[in-house]
Amino acid sequence: EELFQTETEPVEVNDEESEETIIINDAQEESEEEYVLDLSEEPETNVSPLYQTYSSNQEIAESDDGYISLSTADNKICYKYDENEKTLYFKRAAGITEPVDMPRTGTGGGSEWFQAIGWEKIATIENIVIEDGIRSIGYRNFRSDAWSGYASLTTVSLANSVTIINDEAFMDDDALESINLNKVQSVGLQAFNEATSLKEIVFEAEQVDIGESAFAGCNKLVSVTAKNIGLSESAFDSCKKLNSFIFNGQLEAVPKRAFYNTQLASFDFSKVKTIGDNAFRGTYLTKLNFGEEDITIGINAFQQCKKIVNICYPGTSEKWLEISKDSKLPASITRSLHCKKDNP
Repeated sequence: EELFQTETEPVEVNDEESEETIIINDAQEESEEEYVLDLSEEPETNVSPLYQTYSSNQEIAESDDGYISLSTADNKICYKYDENEKTLYFKRAAGITEPVDMPRTGTGGGSEWFQAIGWEKIATIENIVIEDGIRSIGYRNFRSDAWSGYASLTTVSLANSVTIINDEAFMDDDALESINLNKVQSVGLQAFNEATSLKEIVFEAEQVDIGESAFAGCNKLVSVTAKNIGLSESAFDSCKKLNSFIFNGQLEAVPKRAFYNTQLASFDFSKVKTIGDNAFRGTYLTKLNFGEEDITIGINAFQQCKKIVNICYPGTSEKWLEISKDSKLPASITRSLHCKKDNP
Protein backbone atom coordinates (compact mmCIF):
# COMPACT_ATOMS: atom_id res chain seq x y z
CA GLU A 1 0.00 0.00 0.00
CA GLU A 2 1.16 3.55 -0.76
CA LEU A 3 0.59 6.02 2.08
CA PHE A 4 0.72 9.78 2.16
CA GLN A 5 1.19 11.58 5.52
CA THR A 6 1.22 15.21 6.52
CA GLU A 7 2.80 14.77 9.99
CA THR A 8 6.37 13.97 10.92
CA GLU A 9 5.52 11.02 13.22
CA PRO A 10 6.19 7.53 11.80
CA VAL A 11 3.47 5.30 10.42
CA GLU A 12 3.32 1.63 11.43
CA VAL A 13 2.03 -0.92 8.96
CA ASN A 14 0.91 -4.43 9.91
CA ASP A 15 0.77 -6.81 6.95
CA GLU A 16 -0.13 -10.02 8.76
CA GLU A 17 -2.09 -12.44 6.60
CA SER A 18 -4.85 -12.80 9.17
CA GLU A 19 -5.57 -9.07 9.40
CA GLU A 20 -4.49 -6.14 7.27
CA THR A 21 -4.50 -2.88 9.20
CA ILE A 22 -2.79 0.45 9.30
CA ILE A 23 -2.17 2.29 12.57
CA ILE A 24 -1.73 6.03 12.34
CA ASN A 25 -0.48 7.92 15.40
CA ASP A 26 -1.64 11.48 15.93
CA ALA A 27 1.40 13.69 16.46
CA GLN A 28 -0.34 16.25 18.64
CA GLU A 29 1.31 16.68 22.05
CA GLU A 30 -1.96 16.78 24.05
CA SER A 31 -3.09 13.25 23.19
CA GLU A 32 -2.42 10.24 21.02
CA GLU A 33 -5.33 8.74 19.09
CA GLU A 34 -5.30 5.43 17.25
CA TYR A 35 -7.19 4.83 13.97
CA VAL A 36 -7.72 1.40 12.47
CA LEU A 37 -8.61 1.21 8.75
CA ASP A 38 -9.80 -2.07 7.27
CA LEU A 39 -8.26 -2.44 3.81
CA SER A 40 -9.44 -5.97 3.21
CA GLU A 41 -12.05 -4.75 0.71
CA GLU A 42 -11.76 -2.30 -2.15
CA PRO A 43 -13.93 0.80 -1.78
CA GLU A 44 -17.14 0.65 -3.80
CA THR A 45 -17.16 2.96 -6.81
CA ASN A 46 -18.76 3.19 -10.22
CA VAL A 47 -16.57 6.02 -11.30
CA SER A 48 -13.73 5.69 -13.75
CA PRO A 49 -10.48 7.39 -12.64
CA LEU A 50 -10.50 9.16 -16.01
CA TYR A 51 -13.97 10.46 -15.29
CA GLN A 52 -12.76 11.96 -12.02
CA THR A 53 -10.43 14.26 -13.89
CA TYR A 54 -13.55 16.10 -15.05
CA SER A 55 -15.16 16.27 -11.62
CA SER A 56 -12.20 17.59 -9.66
CA ASN A 57 -12.02 14.24 -7.87
CA GLN A 58 -15.38 14.89 -6.21
CA GLU A 59 -17.89 12.11 -5.74
CA ILE A 60 -20.16 11.69 -8.77
CA ALA A 61 -23.83 12.06 -7.89
CA GLU A 62 -26.18 9.70 -9.70
CA SER A 63 -29.89 10.51 -9.52
CA ASP A 64 -32.63 8.01 -8.82
CA ASP A 65 -33.39 7.69 -12.52
CA GLY A 66 -29.78 6.83 -13.32
CA TYR A 67 -28.73 10.18 -14.81
CA ILE A 68 -25.31 11.63 -14.01
CA SER A 69 -24.48 15.34 -14.07
CA LEU A 70 -21.88 16.69 -16.48
CA SER A 71 -19.40 18.82 -14.60
CA THR A 72 -18.13 20.19 -17.91
CA ALA A 73 -21.62 21.62 -18.48
CA ASP A 74 -21.74 23.20 -15.01
CA ASN A 75 -24.03 20.35 -13.97
CA LYS A 76 -26.81 21.78 -16.15
CA ILE A 77 -26.91 18.66 -18.34
CA CYS A 78 -27.23 15.03 -17.27
CA TYR A 79 -26.61 11.84 -19.20
CA LYS A 80 -27.55 8.20 -18.87
CA TYR A 81 -26.24 5.15 -20.68
CA ASP A 82 -28.68 2.25 -21.07
CA GLU A 83 -26.64 -0.80 -21.96
CA ASN A 84 -29.68 -2.97 -22.70
CA GLU A 85 -31.13 -0.44 -25.14
CA LYS A 86 -27.69 0.52 -26.42
CA THR A 87 -28.83 4.11 -26.04
CA LEU A 88 -27.16 7.24 -24.68
CA TYR A 89 -29.53 9.87 -23.26
CA PHE A 90 -28.92 13.54 -22.50
CA LYS A 91 -31.32 15.90 -20.76
CA ARG A 92 -31.41 19.28 -19.06
CA ALA A 93 -30.89 19.02 -15.30
CA ALA A 94 -33.85 19.40 -12.96
CA GLY A 95 -34.53 22.97 -11.91
CA ILE A 96 -32.84 24.48 -14.99
CA THR A 97 -35.27 26.46 -17.14
CA GLU A 98 -33.04 28.29 -19.63
CA PRO A 99 -31.70 26.63 -22.81
CA VAL A 100 -28.41 24.80 -22.22
CA ASP A 101 -25.53 23.88 -24.54
CA MET A 102 -23.55 20.68 -24.71
CA PRO A 103 -19.89 21.32 -23.73
CA ARG A 104 -16.98 21.40 -26.16
CA THR A 105 -14.99 18.17 -26.18
CA GLY A 106 -12.10 16.60 -28.03
CA THR A 107 -11.63 13.36 -29.94
CA GLY A 108 -10.19 10.09 -28.70
CA GLY A 109 -12.38 9.90 -25.62
CA GLY A 110 -12.19 13.59 -24.81
CA SER A 111 -15.75 13.87 -23.54
CA GLU A 112 -16.71 13.32 -19.94
CA TRP A 113 -19.26 10.61 -20.71
CA PHE A 114 -16.89 8.83 -23.12
CA GLN A 115 -14.30 8.36 -20.41
CA ALA A 116 -16.87 7.33 -17.82
CA ILE A 117 -18.59 4.76 -20.01
CA GLY A 118 -15.44 3.48 -21.69
CA TRP A 119 -14.53 3.15 -25.36
CA GLU A 120 -15.62 -0.47 -25.65
CA LYS A 121 -19.22 0.30 -24.65
CA ILE A 122 -19.25 3.57 -26.59
CA ALA A 123 -18.51 1.53 -29.71
CA THR A 124 -21.73 -0.48 -29.19
CA ILE A 125 -24.09 2.50 -28.80
CA GLU A 126 -26.74 2.46 -31.53
CA ASN A 127 -28.91 5.42 -30.52
CA ILE A 128 -28.41 8.88 -29.04
CA VAL A 129 -31.36 10.85 -27.66
CA ILE A 130 -31.07 14.58 -26.96
CA GLU A 131 -34.05 15.68 -24.89
CA ASP A 132 -35.90 19.00 -24.65
CA GLY A 133 -34.11 22.06 -23.29
CA ILE A 134 -30.74 21.38 -24.90
CA ARG A 135 -29.99 24.02 -27.54
CA SER A 136 -26.78 22.88 -29.21
CA ILE A 137 -24.57 19.87 -29.86
CA GLY A 138 -21.01 20.77 -28.91
CA TYR A 139 -17.76 20.75 -30.82
CA ARG A 140 -16.69 17.16 -31.55
CA ASN A 141 -19.24 15.74 -29.09
CA PHE A 142 -19.84 12.50 -31.00
CA ARG A 143 -17.00 12.44 -33.51
CA SER A 144 -15.27 9.17 -34.25
CA ASP A 145 -11.66 8.64 -35.27
CA ALA A 146 -9.36 5.88 -36.42
CA TRP A 147 -8.89 4.45 -32.92
CA SER A 148 -12.23 4.80 -31.17
CA GLY A 149 -15.68 6.21 -31.54
CA TYR A 150 -19.34 5.59 -32.21
CA ALA A 151 -18.88 2.70 -34.60
CA SER A 152 -22.44 1.37 -34.18
CA LEU A 153 -24.33 4.67 -33.98
CA THR A 154 -27.20 4.53 -36.49
CA THR A 155 -29.86 6.92 -35.15
CA VAL A 156 -29.82 10.32 -33.44
CA SER A 157 -33.04 11.83 -32.10
CA LEU A 158 -32.98 15.59 -31.46
CA ALA A 159 -35.59 17.50 -29.49
CA ASN A 160 -37.10 20.54 -31.22
CA SER A 161 -35.05 22.74 -28.87
CA VAL A 162 -31.83 21.76 -30.70
CA THR A 163 -31.05 24.48 -33.25
CA ILE A 164 -27.24 24.32 -33.52
CA ILE A 165 -24.89 21.52 -34.55
CA ASN A 166 -21.34 22.67 -33.91
CA ASP A 167 -18.13 21.86 -35.82
CA GLU A 168 -17.22 18.17 -36.26
CA ALA A 169 -20.04 17.07 -33.97
CA PHE A 170 -20.76 13.83 -35.88
CA MET A 171 -17.70 13.69 -38.12
CA ASP A 172 -16.64 10.23 -39.34
CA ASP A 173 -19.68 8.48 -37.82
CA ASP A 174 -19.91 6.18 -40.81
CA ALA A 175 -22.77 4.05 -39.44
CA LEU A 176 -25.11 7.01 -38.86
CA GLU A 177 -28.19 6.58 -41.06
CA SER A 178 -30.77 8.92 -39.59
CA ILE A 179 -30.88 12.21 -37.68
CA ASN A 180 -33.81 14.60 -37.47
CA LEU A 181 -32.48 18.07 -38.28
CA ASN A 182 -35.97 19.55 -38.61
CA LYS A 183 -35.48 22.60 -36.37
CA VAL A 184 -31.73 23.03 -36.83
CA GLN A 185 -30.68 26.50 -38.00
CA SER A 186 -26.91 26.12 -38.11
CA VAL A 187 -24.65 23.20 -39.09
CA GLY A 188 -20.96 23.77 -38.35
CA LEU A 189 -17.78 23.04 -40.24
CA GLN A 190 -17.38 19.32 -41.05
CA ALA A 191 -20.25 18.52 -38.70
CA PHE A 192 -21.22 15.40 -40.69
CA ASN A 193 -18.11 15.06 -42.84
CA GLU A 194 -17.70 11.42 -43.96
CA ALA A 195 -20.92 10.31 -42.26
CA THR A 196 -21.12 7.87 -45.13
CA SER A 197 -24.46 6.21 -44.27
CA LEU A 198 -26.69 9.31 -44.13
CA LYS A 199 -29.39 9.07 -46.80
CA GLU A 200 -31.78 12.00 -46.44
CA ILE A 201 -31.75 15.43 -44.80
CA VAL A 202 -34.78 17.64 -44.13
CA PHE A 203 -34.59 21.14 -42.63
CA GLU A 204 -37.86 22.75 -41.54
CA ALA A 205 -36.45 25.95 -40.01
CA GLU A 206 -37.13 29.13 -41.97
CA GLN A 207 -33.38 29.62 -42.41
CA VAL A 208 -30.50 27.19 -42.12
CA ASP A 209 -26.81 27.89 -42.69
CA ILE A 210 -24.51 25.06 -43.72
CA GLY A 211 -20.82 25.26 -42.74
CA GLU A 212 -17.77 24.42 -44.81
CA SER A 213 -17.58 20.71 -45.74
CA ALA A 214 -20.49 20.06 -43.37
CA PHE A 215 -21.72 17.06 -45.39
CA ALA A 216 -18.70 16.44 -47.60
CA GLY A 217 -18.09 12.79 -48.37
CA CYS A 218 -21.58 11.60 -47.36
CA ASN A 219 -21.55 8.97 -50.08
CA LYS A 220 -25.09 7.65 -49.58
CA LEU A 221 -26.83 11.01 -49.19
CA VAL A 222 -29.55 11.17 -51.86
CA SER A 223 -31.71 14.21 -51.09
CA VAL A 224 -31.65 17.52 -49.20
CA THR A 225 -34.77 19.61 -48.54
CA ALA A 226 -34.84 23.08 -46.98
CA LYS A 227 -36.57 26.47 -47.06
CA ASN A 228 -34.05 29.31 -47.05
CA ILE A 229 -30.52 27.93 -47.02
CA GLY A 230 -27.04 29.40 -46.94
CA LEU A 231 -24.09 27.37 -48.23
CA SER A 232 -20.37 27.41 -47.48
CA GLU A 233 -17.49 25.99 -49.52
CA SER A 234 -17.61 22.24 -50.19
CA ALA A 235 -20.88 21.91 -48.26
CA PHE A 236 -21.89 18.76 -50.21
CA ASP A 237 -18.58 18.05 -51.91
CA SER A 238 -18.33 14.45 -53.18
CA CYS A 239 -21.79 13.38 -52.03
CA LYS A 240 -21.70 10.98 -54.93
CA LYS A 241 -25.36 9.92 -54.86
CA LEU A 242 -26.92 13.33 -54.18
CA ASN A 243 -29.44 13.91 -56.96
CA SER A 244 -32.06 16.13 -55.30
CA PHE A 245 -31.53 19.54 -53.67
CA ILE A 246 -34.81 21.35 -53.06
CA PHE A 247 -35.18 24.74 -51.39
CA ASN A 248 -38.10 27.16 -51.35
CA GLY A 249 -36.24 30.38 -50.64
CA GLN A 250 -33.74 32.51 -52.53
CA LEU A 251 -30.17 31.34 -52.88
CA GLU A 252 -27.85 33.99 -54.30
CA ALA A 253 -24.43 32.37 -53.83
CA VAL A 254 -23.17 28.87 -54.55
CA PRO A 255 -19.62 28.70 -53.13
CA LYS A 256 -16.60 26.75 -54.34
CA ARG A 257 -17.08 23.00 -54.70
CA ALA A 258 -20.51 23.18 -53.05
CA PHE A 259 -21.86 20.34 -55.23
CA TYR A 260 -18.63 19.04 -56.72
CA ASN A 261 -18.84 15.43 -57.90
CA THR A 262 -22.51 14.87 -57.08
CA GLN A 263 -25.34 13.47 -59.24
CA LEU A 264 -27.34 16.68 -58.98
CA ALA A 265 -29.65 16.75 -62.03
CA SER A 266 -31.47 20.04 -61.50
CA PHE A 267 -30.97 23.31 -59.61
CA ASP A 268 -32.87 26.58 -59.23
CA PHE A 269 -30.57 29.28 -60.63
CA SER A 270 -33.27 31.97 -60.74
CA LYS A 271 -31.78 34.15 -57.98
CA VAL A 272 -28.15 33.03 -58.13
CA LYS A 273 -25.62 35.83 -58.60
CA THR A 274 -22.36 34.06 -57.77
CA ILE A 275 -21.12 30.58 -58.65
CA GLY A 276 -17.77 29.59 -57.19
CA ASP A 277 -14.91 27.60 -58.71
CA ASN A 278 -15.79 23.95 -59.35
CA ALA A 279 -19.19 24.51 -57.73
CA PHE A 280 -21.06 22.10 -60.05
CA ARG A 281 -18.15 20.27 -61.57
CA GLY A 282 -18.99 16.71 -62.58
CA THR A 283 -22.74 17.01 -61.85
CA TYR A 284 -25.60 15.63 -63.94
CA LEU A 285 -27.26 19.01 -64.62
CA THR A 286 -29.27 19.15 -67.86
CA LYS A 287 -30.53 22.75 -67.89
CA LEU A 288 -29.21 26.11 -66.66
CA ASN A 289 -31.97 28.67 -66.39
CA PHE A 290 -30.59 31.94 -65.00
CA GLY A 291 -32.75 34.76 -63.70
CA GLU A 292 -30.00 37.34 -63.08
CA GLU A 293 -28.06 39.07 -65.82
CA ASP A 294 -25.25 40.24 -63.57
CA ILE A 295 -23.75 36.94 -62.52
CA THR A 296 -20.23 35.75 -61.74
CA ILE A 297 -19.21 32.24 -62.74
CA GLY A 298 -15.98 30.78 -61.32
CA ILE A 299 -13.25 28.69 -62.85
CA ASN A 300 -14.29 25.16 -63.88
CA ALA A 301 -17.73 25.75 -62.37
CA PHE A 302 -19.37 23.45 -64.94
CA GLN A 303 -16.45 21.32 -66.04
CA GLN A 304 -17.38 17.73 -66.96
CA CYS A 305 -21.08 18.59 -66.90
CA LYS A 306 -21.66 16.51 -70.01
CA LYS A 307 -25.44 16.27 -69.71
CA ILE A 308 -26.25 19.98 -70.09
CA VAL A 309 -28.45 20.46 -73.18
CA ASN A 310 -29.98 23.88 -72.62
CA ILE A 311 -28.97 27.30 -71.20
CA CYS A 312 -31.28 30.28 -70.79
CA TYR A 313 -29.66 33.62 -69.90
CA PRO A 314 -31.45 37.01 -69.58
CA GLY A 315 -28.58 39.08 -71.08
CA THR A 316 -26.81 39.14 -74.44
CA SER A 317 -24.77 36.34 -75.98
CA GLU A 318 -21.73 38.61 -75.92
CA LYS A 319 -22.01 39.10 -72.18
CA TRP A 320 -22.67 35.40 -71.63
CA LEU A 321 -19.50 34.43 -73.43
CA GLU A 322 -17.57 36.86 -71.24
CA ILE A 323 -18.91 35.67 -67.88
CA SER A 324 -18.76 31.95 -68.76
CA LYS A 325 -15.37 31.83 -70.47
CA ASP A 326 -13.63 30.03 -67.58
CA SER A 327 -16.53 27.81 -66.57
CA LYS A 328 -15.48 24.95 -68.90
CA LEU A 329 -18.96 24.37 -70.29
CA PRO A 330 -19.00 21.88 -73.19
CA ALA A 331 -18.18 23.71 -76.41
CA SER A 332 -21.23 22.27 -78.15
CA ILE A 333 -23.58 23.97 -75.70
CA THR A 334 -23.54 27.23 -77.70
CA ARG A 335 -26.02 25.65 -80.09
CA SER A 336 -28.55 25.39 -77.25
CA LEU A 337 -27.95 28.82 -75.73
CA HIS A 338 -30.89 31.21 -75.50
CA CYS A 339 -29.98 34.83 -74.62
CA LYS A 340 -33.18 36.79 -74.07
CA LYS A 341 -31.82 40.22 -74.94
CA ASP A 342 -30.79 38.90 -78.34
CA ASN A 343 -33.91 36.85 -78.93
CA PRO A 344 -36.77 37.94 -76.66
